Amino acid sequence: MAIDCKKLGLSNISLNTAQLQVAKSLLKYCDEYKITNKFIRNAILVICYKESQFTAKVEICYNTTSNSRIRFIFGSRVADLSEAQLTALKKDCVKFFDKVYGKQAERYLGFRTGNDNVGDGYKYRGRGFNGITFKVQYDSIGKKLGLDLVKNPELLEKPDLQAKATILYFSEIFKNYDSLIKQKFGASAKDINNYETALKLIYNINAGLGNNINSLIANDVTGGWAMVQCTKDQIPKIVGSSSGSKLPIVPILAGLFFFAIINPKWIKKNILKN
Repeated sequence: MAIDCKKLGLSNISLNTAQLQVAKSLLKYCDEYKITNKFIRNAILVICYKESQFTAKVEICYNTTSNSRIRFIFGSRVADLSEAQLTALKKDCVKFFDKVYGKQAERYLGFRTGNDNVGDGYKYRGRGFNGITFKVQYDSIGKKLGLDLVKNPELLEKPDLQAKATILYFSEIFKNYDSLIKQKFGASAKDINNYETALKLIYNINAGLGNNINSLIANDVTGGWAMVQCTKDQIPKIVGSSSGSKLPIVPILAGLFFFAIINPKWIKKNILKN
């Protein structure tokens, strides 16, 4: 079925000054963490826009979310609850997040979250432009940033820090899961040479690299992949992303040309002497 971007309200998107600043910050930190592949940089921008619209966010409570939607998002973690129990639970944000992100959720997630104490699920819920979640991630990213995000998780609500943490997160995934990325996508993140593969990689990372990307796309009932397809060309054009912080060659040559006109003796002596 063809994607109707107009129906999704994404046929002609625009960014305000604050959103554009966030996008530029993401690119700035791509430079800092040496993510220079233009396809990956653009894909990160698009996925972050899909997740947050370049607006600093904290995962909100699910008290007004339908039970069917909650069951789709959290699956096995709420499968033991009746409709009445789920309806009651979602009204209490702290208890709800402890249920889906807490200690008991680890058996369904397949990894240690670090959310061992009551209230940790809520305290370390999704923050940032790609939803950094769980105490273990707050701890790991905080240490690399030189911050105690375990003690002060609200620091991740600052836009510039969110941008830095987001790019650091992707950088660490590229480094620590390089073999898995090669296995699934045929190349390391830095070597991916087409935009569609880059989009699939970043989308897959955000949804959990262990998930099957083809299944994620085929079962796109949330509209996430559709949103990516509608914005993948627009976002890079609006933001003006590039393949790193190298100086563009055209302005350099133009500058040399005009300087040569002004001072040909200097050019002859210093540039053309060989």
